[in-house]
Amino acid sequence: MIIPIILSSTKALSSLDTFDTLETFEECKQAISDAGKLAFDNNLILSCHPGPYTVLGSSNSKVVSNSIKEILAHKSIGLLLKEKAPNLQFHINFHVGNKFDVDSAKRFCNAFNSLPDDAKTMIIIENDDKKNGWSIKKLYDYIHNSTGIPLTFDYHHSNFSREKNISAQEEFLIAKQTWKNKNILQEVQIGRAHVW
Repeated sequence: MIIPIILSSTKALSSLDTFDTLETFEECKQAISDAGKLAFDNNLILSCHPGPYTVLGSSNSKVVSNSIKEILAHKSIGLLLKEKAPNLQFHINFHVGNKFDVDSAKRFCNAFNSLPDDAKTMIIIENDDKKNGWSIKKLYDYIHNSTGIPLTFDYHHSNFSREKNISAQEEFLIAKQTWKNKNILQEVQIGRAHVW
């Protein structure tokens, strides 16, 4: 059985309370819950990726506030997915945002610590796809060590953000360390920038 779930705009998800006005709200919740059970029964791991405007480390408080709303909306979907499959592995995977700097890391960690625990346990972060962005090493040193957030190693992104003295294999191994004691499988992404 295929259960289609289309989430076309996370802005529409910014508060699940707004879904209560839809006639099919209960049907949507049921379908999402069924999809989580189906994924769990078939040993699948589910992950979502909020958009580029989810920037917990922003110096703009409105951006941070909107980012928190975005994360909480994804968390709500995650909770529905886990309703019939509490052990389903579900992640909210995103970037720290901003270019690398220590102040951005501090702001990110402060905003992360303000989130509810059930949202924190779903969050994972990945390395950037640009120079001067967040490499796995920087994420490990400035974010993971303060928050315990697992790191997603993205091989394609590593080609852009990795420090010159660290190999992709070393970055992978650094990220792998962050998943120990989490009782979940490591997420790794391998992608290409161009389609044939």
